[in-house]
Amino acid sequence: MAREDSPGDMRLVAYVVGAAKEAALKAALAGTLPEHMVPQHIVHLAAMPLTPNRKIDRKALPVPASVVAAQAGPAFEAPASSVAADLAAIWCRVLGVPKVGAKDNFFALGGHSLLAVQAHREIRDRMGAAKVSITDIFRFPVLEALAAHIQGPKTRLQQPLPSLAASGEEGLGDALARRRAMRLARRGVDA
Repeated sequence: MAREDSPGDMRLVAYVVGAAKEAALKAALAGTLPEHMVPQHIVHLAAMPLTPNRKIDRKALPVPASVVAAQAGPAFEAPASSVAADLAAIWCRVLGVPKVGAKDNFFALGGHSLLAVQAHREIRDRMGAAKVSITDIFRFPVLEALAAHIQGPKTRLQQPLPSLAASGEEGLGDALARRRAMRLARRGVDA
């Protein structure tokens, strides 16, 4: 069931009757559903509340415990880099949680596609990471993985490009100039 217990914060909640463990249920659901569709909360009930017509009374279903209390994720590990710390601060604001660790998963903390859009916008605006796309949050939902993805291109750009001229071949600039001249020649334009 989708619940909006605080305005603008829609979260998926599963209500279960039985002795199944939360981790096993989430693992089974993750095997058949996309990660962003796995319920953020699983609430165990002794019995489903029913209406006089013997249907499930959705209004009587309890509000889930807080995200942090309901989350039985890995032990907290502080973000290792400044980029990861900035991401953690953004995730805290967007997800409404008190702290986010390096091993925390955006969707396991209660994130969904609309919150991913908000997080993406803040990452672009506050961190200056214009090259980060919205799909990167879905591809790298763990904080340290997304931080490594954001840092990756910067560290690669700081390394000098290998010179082809050093190996006896033409340089990159020469190859690009030849290719441009060939394209212009095909169009009938002098280089």
